[in-house]
Amino acid sequence: MKELNVKANRSIERAFQVLNCFSIEESELSIKEFVAKTDLSRATLYRIIKTMQEIGYIQYDSSTDKYRLSIKFYQLGVIASSDIAIQKQVAPFMDELYEVTNNTILLATLRDKHLIYLDKRESEEGLKISSTVGKIREPDYGLLGKTIIGALPEDEQVTIVDQLRLVRNNEEIEDLITKIQQVKEQDYLYMINETTKGVAGIAVPIRAQFTMSIGVLFPSFQIDEERQRVIIEKMLQIAKDITKILNE
Repeated sequence: MKELNVKANRSIERAFQVLNCFSIEESELSIKEFVAKTDLSRATLYRIIKTMQEIGYIQYDSSTDKYRLSIKFYQLGVIASSDIAIQKQVAPFMDELYEVTNNTILLATLRDKHLIYLDKRESEEGLKISSTVGKIREPDYGLLGKTIIGALPEDEQVTIVDQLRLVRNNEEIEDLITKIQQVKEQDYLYMINETTKGVAGIAVPIRAQFTMSIGVLFPSFQIDEERQRVIIEKMLQIAKDITKILNE
């Protein structure tokens, strides 16, 4: 490591003191609990937490009067740990699907009611997709977001749809509800021109410890009814295989 002839930043040290208070057992903490775990004054804690709230790294829950880490830390974790367990387990199936289709493959899940991309295989020629690993989107974004929502328990679906009513128009909400119903009925979703004109895709849900979706994206002119049927059958089988492995 390169040695730098500078002093450590005390404010940053204190910020990490606050972050290190969180654990799996204590994922939400009150100011009183922060005080007990650090040597920091309440005034200092309030300044640090306020700053991290404003830049989106800590969230406040008014119902419990406690603070928790935001989804941004999950995004950083995905970036830092490209070989996390789920990616390792799902990777062979993504590779297999890529070999069969030779098209872009995406894996995504919902975290804190946001869509986040976990892994990707991109076609070397032609179609390029802007969705990168670790990227965060609104929960109903594109093919994968709608597929995941369609596979959630009904109470979670209702919560997400009700929240989206605040930022979506009636036509968009009705379209989302239609897509949710399609996933419920057929366990996959086929869409065209959803986020990019001329791009079609097929996605299937994966119901494991948490709900995910795996999708194939391709130029719409490359797909016909027979190829669509073959890809859907393959993806449904892969989803079953992934679910079995992740639930073992």
